[in-house]
Amino acid sequence: MTTDNYSKEVKEEGMINTPEGYVYCFKSDGYLGVMSATKIYIPAAFDAIEIVPTKDQRWPFFAVVKMNNKYGIVSYENELLLECIYDEIKRYRNSSTFQIILDDKYYAINFISKIGPIIVNKDYSDISDFIAFTDNANYQEELKNHGLDNRKYAIVEKKGKYGVILDDGILWIDTVFDKISNFRIYKSPYLTGLYAEVKSNDGNWSYIDYKGFFYGAIPSHEYNMAIKLLFEDRYIVRNRDNKWGIVDAANNIISDFIYTGYVKHLRSPLIYKTSAEIFLDDDGYVLVSLSNGVQLTSHYEYIHFDGWHYKVQNKGKRGVYDKDGLCVIPCEYDYIGPLIGNIYVRKNGMEGYITNGTFIQNEQNGEKKSIIGTVSTPKDRATYNNYHGSYAQDEMGYSDDEIDTIFDGDPDAYWNID
Repeated sequence: MTTDNYSKEVKEEGMINTPEGYVYCFKSDGYLGVMSATKIYIPAAFDAIEIVPTKDQRWPFFAVVKMNNKYGIVSYENELLLECIYDEIKRYRNSSTFQIILDDKYYAINFISKIGPIIVNKDYSDISDFIAFTDNANYQEELKNHGLDNRKYAIVEKKGKYGVILDDGILWIDTVFDKISNFRIYKSPYLTGLYAEVKSNDGNWSYIDYKGFFYGAIPSHEYNMAIKLLFEDRYIVRNRDNKWGIVDAANNIISDFIYTGYVKHLRSPLIYKTSAEIFLDDDGYVLVSLSNGVQLTSHYEYIHFDGWHYKVQNKGKRGVYDKDGLCVIPCEYDYIGPLIGNIYVRKNGMEGYITNGTFIQNEQNGEKKSIIGTVSTPKDRATYNNYHGSYAQDEMGYSDDEIDTIFDGDPDAYWNID
């Protein structure tokens, strides 16, 4: 029987574009099927049909079919994939994953990814396609050590927040993020490994590793946000009460959750590492030790990390701490010059310099003595001048030397990082 023998009067879904071309519903003897201009894909046998196109040549489209007030799924090759026994079937909006409901239980199934049906939370408004964490052979052994070899994951949305589930429906990363990307391998001085990017409700972006705070020792159900520090085995975390603190990889609390804010800054692992972090509470900014959580400083109006030192200010007076949080210039100066070589300072209207931690007033009308101060800075201190205006330098913090070395002087080569 040719397509001419069928009535095309019912095109309830219109012309649907698929990898097979345009298809549409047709009616015959009161029942619906699916056809194109030259081919019948699904004979007319159902009370209702919804054509669901995909972007996969192997599965150009699916048909959600209805018979006797129950729903099922038929493939484009007229294979009955799910019998018409379900109370409701609909596709999640951004994938080829279907939500199926039976006796008030919610399931997800993805024929392309060969996942399901698996039980899922009924409040998930979207589930992406299921994909592998990575196909890179270098990470397979590590994934295997955490029970993730040959596993797939999907990004889920719940009440406007995003997280990750595994291919058995288990929640892997809690739905607390405004956005979350797929996992990919990063290779840069700042980040090496398998990470996803996440955006918290304060608008900040950070990275989450493939362990998803589950095997990685930071349970996602306890925290709204976690930032992994690359040098120390530490996480800067914000709890459900929106207070910040520090925990280690075994989830031991290093610093109590008493801070209202955390100040992130760029740190280049090619040049320096720090042993303290900047936190904020109701009284101002403080430095906190990463090793033991001890508050290292008094409260200041601001603390700024310049790549080598922490510059502090309080009530118009300035001081300096080193990268380990040790005070090298007390906060009692009106002005502190560049921390390179000769350290020129002003204090209570007097000009002078600092040596061995002591302020020495100039003897000759404010002459700047050529004395090396107590703050030392490597001669090859990083500069950030030659590539100002580039994303690699302004946003990612690569120094001139790093761009010359890593990217052969082309900051746009940053975008080629896998």
